[in-house]
Amino acid sequence: MADVPTCRLDDTVSSARQRAEDWATCIVVNEGGIVLGRMFRAQLEADPNARVGEVMRPGPSTFRPNVTAVEMLE
Repeated sequence: MADVPTCRLDDTVSSARQRAEDWATCIVVNEGGIVLGRMFRAQLEADPNARVGEVMRPGPSTFRPNVTAVEMLE
């Protein structure tokens, strides 16, 4: 099975679209592999010269494993 395609905030939509190929999504990550957002078909069809960070959907809120439930509520 192939890995899910990923892209970076500064990538162009065109390059993200090429990475996504037949997938319906491209996951936006930072240098450390942390998920920052997602690009679905609608975002992959945006202006090919736009930057991924301009058109992506924000990623789901996540917390590191060492964060307590009390800290999450705050």
